[in-house]
Amino acid sequence: MPYSIETPRHLHVKKPRTISGQSFLANFTFRVRIGFLCRLALPFLGIGVAQQVTLAQEKAQFAVIDYMLLFKDYYKALESNQTLRLKQEEMRKDFEERQSSVMRAAEAGKKLQEDLQSPAISDSKKKEIEGQLKDKQAEFNSRQKLFMDFRDQSMNVVQKLQAKEQEVILADINAAMNLVAKNKYTIVFSKSLGAPPPGTIVFNEGIDDITQQVLAILNKDAPKAAKKEDKK
Repeated sequence: MPYSIETPRHLHVKKPRTISGQSFLANFTFRVRIGFLCRLALPFLGIGVAQQVTLAQEKAQFAVIDYMLLFKDYYKALESNQTLRLKQEEMRKDFEERQSSVMRAAEAGKKLQEDLQSPAISDSKKKEIEGQLKDKQAEFNSRQKLFMDFRDQSMNVVQKLQAKEQEVILADINAAMNLVAKNKYTIVFSKSLGAPPPGTIVFNEGIDDITQQVLAILNKDAPKAAKKEDKK
């Protein structure tokens, strides 16, 4: 039997699969066509993205406004503050008078209690003082209730008046702001601490601050005296 050497299986080399000329040409043509279309589309895609970014930048114009400064320097806000101060002063005088009335009733009751502690007081005098003390206690309770009711009502009146004045002033400010921002800005932020929503801006480099433009509109009809005070 003749001796033969077999090639190990792991050394067998597979023949490459052949592609017919027609199928290879079709595949190559398809790849070239796709590549050409992609290269052709890229510039247009780039133009579209750039246009969208440019339009977004042109549309999204931001500005900031300082409400606290406007409430401080708007002449109607100054007049409103003066009105509130006069109203509070008027109520304060009435408040102090009512408070003094309560304190006088309390002091009188305290004096009657001290008289009852005297060892030299007679029984008849004691009964008389006890009756007076009872009446004084009722008087004190009545005055104290009236005083507390007046205090609560006064606070409520001042708060409502202040809220109403602020509502009117805020409407004026927003109307002036709309004149400045219309057709120029899409968003205006507040940069004042404790300002109305949506929030506060504490640093705004590169963003327009329209506060002074708004203030100029608000104060254009201000009395001459108010304008002089603003300049100071």
